[in-house]
Amino acid sequence: MFTNYSKCPRKGVQSIVDAKGRDVGKVEEMILDDNHWNLPMMLVNVNKDISEILKVKKPMLSNNRVSLSTTHISGASDKVMLSVTTERLSEILEQAPLKTM
Repeated sequence: MFTNYSKCPRKGVQSIVDAKGRDVGKVEEMILDDNHWNLPMMLVNVNKDISEILKVKKPMLSNNRVSLSTTHISGASDKVMLSVTTERLSEILEQAPLKTM
């Protein structure tokens, strides 16, 4: 069973940076797998300039968002740090079955 972690109270929204330290966006939602007690996916609100690199088209009435596997996270503190560059992330998202939300 999966639970939308965004409904849980937390302090602020976490920024996301890529492996080179470039600001990618902010975590909008995290999905919790209740059976295995892990966070397999997160929904990321992508910055406008990064959305061009990721080839994400902005929906009419919402922000640029991508669904991203948490396997690409190398660490987290006050920011979530990705283990890949934005360019590599673009390649990963092109191969993913569910690209944007």
